[in-house]
Formats: sequence, C-alpha cells, structure tokens
Amino acid sequence: PEPSPTPVETPPEKIPNLATAPPSNDPYYYVLVGYDGEDSLRAARGAIPDAYLRQFPQGIRIQMGAFDNAADAQRLVNALQGRGLVGEVHQGQN
Repeated sequence: PEPSPTPVETPPEKIPNLATAPPSNDPYYYVLVGYDGEDSLRAARGAIPDAYLRQFPQGIRIQMGAFDNAADAQRLVNALQGRGLVGEVHQGQN
C-alpha cells in the first residue's frame, strides 16, 4: 500500500510480521540499523528495499542483510554508511 501523506507512528507491539531473533546457535552475521519509527524504516528501505524489522535482545532493529561471513557483512555496513545509514554487525543473538 502507498504511504499516507502524514505518516503515523506504529508502536512496535502493533507492527505486523515482526520477526524474532535467530536462535543462539545461528551461524549468520546480521547487518542491522536502528529502528526509531516509520521514517527510519523508510530510509532503510531506500537502500535495501526488502529490509524488515526484527526483535533482538537489544530491541527492535531493521535487518538489512544476513551473511555467512563477517567480511561480507562489514562491506554492507560500509556501503550503508556511504548512504547515511549507521549499520552494525551482529552474529546470531550476540
């Protein structure tokens, strides 16, 4: 659906399809950016159209990508930084 002319903030508990964090034995490296409302999700999707929200122990984050090695994850963090987004790499739930 098209966004409304005046965005309405959605409380995290009412966000549909909020994925949960992977199990602790998860071998992937996740590139995450902070979530502080619809504007941050829209900005993230400007860089990665299929970015989505996930619940991690640190709170709700926007998942930008998942990789099987840290080097590829860090490359995405660097690319996001060039677009004005602050990303970080998390391995599994750590």
